[in-house]
Amino acid sequence: MVERHDESGTLDEAWPALPLDDWADTYATLHMFTQVVGKVRLARAPMVNHWWHVTLYVTSRGLTTGPIPDGQRTFQIGFDLVGEASGGGSDGNFVAHRMPTLDGLGADGDGAHTLQEHILISSLVPRMLLMRRLMETLD
Repeated sequence: MVERHDESGTLDEAWPALPLDDWADTYATLHMFTQVVGKVRLARAPMVNHWWHVTLYVTSRGLTTGPIPDGQRTFQIGFDLVGEASGGGSDGNFVAHRMPTLDGLGADGDGAHTLQEHILISSLVPRMLLMRRLMETLD
């Protein structure tokens, strides 16, 4: 934590340092997501002076759109900036409720859903062998 002093010289430890270099990828990803959500809100909410209908509101956990009209219903989109990342989802999520689905058999990697997402080349052969063993068990 960086030492900061208020006008009277008293040490203020309420806010930690937040150098942009340490979270630039997160900033870029969040910026892109908020742009998409803003477009959804722009398309659904009635126009209000100064584009107030597309703003995001601060919550105790992050950001939210507040209610967005959708016919007779409303919905809202929130960004939980306090919770831990779960690693995202896969295409298997779309069919798992209809049929047995294997998921998570791909290569190992890091940086999921960021500009630095990558696979570890060293995981390719072990994953191919796993897939081969699984295929051999099928009738």
